[in-house]
Amino acid sequence: MDEKNSTENELEEPTLEEMISEEENKDKKKKKGRRKWFSRKRDHEQNYDEQGNYVPREKPRHGLYSDYYGPMIEDEKGRKAGKFFFKEYNSLGRHHFFGEFLIVLIFGIFFAFGGYNLYYIGGPIRDAYAESGIDITEYYGYLKYGLYIILIIFAVWIISLAISYYMVKIFGKIAPILMFTLVFLEIGLLVLLYLNFEWEYNWIFILLVIPNVLMLTLWYKKFKKAIHIVRMSSIAVSKQREILVPQITQTLWIIFLSFFHIITTINTFFEITPITGATFEIRESTYEISKGWIFFAYSCLFVFCIFVIYFVSQGMKMLMVHNWYRGGGSMGFWKAFHVIRYRWWGIIGYAFSSAIIHMLQSLRKMIKGDFGPKNVKECFTQTGELIPTQVNALRTKKGTPWYERIWMSLNFYSLPCIVIENRLYHQALIRSLYLSIRDIPSRYIKRSKVDVLFYFIKYALIVINGLVGALFGYGIARYFDVSGYTRYAVVGITIMVFLWVAGGTSTLIVNDLNNSYITILFIHTIDELNNKEYFTLNELGKLKGDTTITEVEMKEKKHKWYQFRKKKKEKKEMKKTNEEK
Repeated sequence: MDEKNSTENELEEPTLEEMISEEENKDKKKKKGRRKWFSRKRDHEQNYDEQGNYVPREKPRHGLYSDYYGPMIEDEKGRKAGKFFFKEYNSLGRHHFFGEFLIVLIFGIFFAFGGYNLYYIGGPIRDAYAESGIDITEYYGYLKYGLYIILIIFAVWIISLAISYYMVKIFGKIAPILMFTLVFLEIGLLVLLYLNFEWEYNWIFILLVIPNVLMLTLWYKKFKKAIHIVRMSSIAVSKQREILVPQITQTLWIIFLSFFHIITTINTFFEITPITGATFEIRESTYEISKGWIFFAYSCLFVFCIFVIYFVSQGMKMLMVHNWYRGGGSMGFWKAFHVIRYRWWGIIGYAFSSAIIHMLQSLRKMIKGDFGPKNVKECFTQTGELIPTQVNALRTKKGTPWYERIWMSLNFYSLPCIVIENRLYHQALIRSLYLSIRDIPSRYIKRSKVDVLFYFIKYALIVINGLVGALFGYGIARYFDVSGYTRYAVVGITIMVFLWVAGGTSTLIVNDLNNSYITILFIHTIDELNNKEYFTLNELGKLKGDTTITEVEMKEKKHKWYQFRKKKKEKKEMKKTNEEK
């Protein structure tokens, strides 16, 4: 009997395999009960197969940025580098046809209303020209001199750009010296002020020393990372010169939009167009929209369009830097724009909310009745005031209200989250807040030291361009054998031209440096968040046995030169042997 009971108990007890299968079934049931967005998460090991090839998801719309971290590579010395699936990453997201149609429609409305105003302002201009009796053909000869001036300015612009790119390379190499110099100079200055400045609250100077001391102690790794990012951003700007194309395109678009807004402003407030407003009835009550409110709505469209252009051009630059820094090489203008077309809803949300924040000050003026120019000159100034500060700019425009400055600070990482991680705007804003709070030291170092360094680079580039202009002026004076005060005049004019052009080129270069810094900082931040810290170009360079990208390039050049000399020697030896024979 005891034997029969023992055998029955053995049969009833579950085996180890059955227990494991039961636990797996429980886990599956739990997962089925979870909410849908949790199903997007998966382990990084599922991103690629045993051969290291990318494995896509069953549903591409569930794709995440973390899906594109590939396998790790390690050499004999234990140096690691990760493979990033950047080619597959360029298809992350989907094309939003309706979002693109909405943007085209908004731009179409803006240009249609602006063209309507341009048509009506053209009539009085034609009448005034007919009454004046001026023959414009008499001034065609002066166009030749205008073209010469344009060509000279373009040539100076090219020279200034070449000088700026070369100097950015040098500043990138000496970035550690400059950054440490800034820290020690600030500490020394604050200590001197504390010792020599008699003031009741001079203890504030000692408090300001504390962040600089933290950079050299507790935040030293963050400080070193900032130096590394400055170096890499300078290499990105000097090597990936196609980054400049979206910035130039952005400038041309803003000029084009501003032209139509100025025309509309003149027509609206000086009563050239026949538009007087609109009235409509709702449930036996009439509502009237004045001409001023129509113009205000047009100004809101103007600001929205500018924000869209800002986010598209800056986003394209971020994608170019991201592709290069991940090891994918250069990314062309149209390829970057193709990826941006997958991000329309995030850009629309960001542009819409930013336009609302920016237009609050103008809305207050409109309610008070102060919105609008009093003369033609103010039409130009008002359009200039309506143009918002560029996203993540080094310096905000004068007159920017405090709430807009806070808004810009909260959205520090919003554009990279939209463009690089393919997030909608509300997700990007929450992500930006989280990343900023998570890494406050990096934000402080960027604001207090890196921005100062970029300002220094900007003004240094202007001064260097001025010196080059002086050399050019002196060379021109010597070539044409000019002496006396005329020589000084020639040198002075060339210096002024070079300084004027350098003001624009240095701004372009520093904007690209700042944009590249934010992009690379964002890449490092999300890599730390995903525990994937070896997926950058610098790590790939170390795997080859090189410490920096510049050393890789130098060794490649030396290798090519060595091969050339070796072939030359072999040819000489072959000649000698043939002669001896």
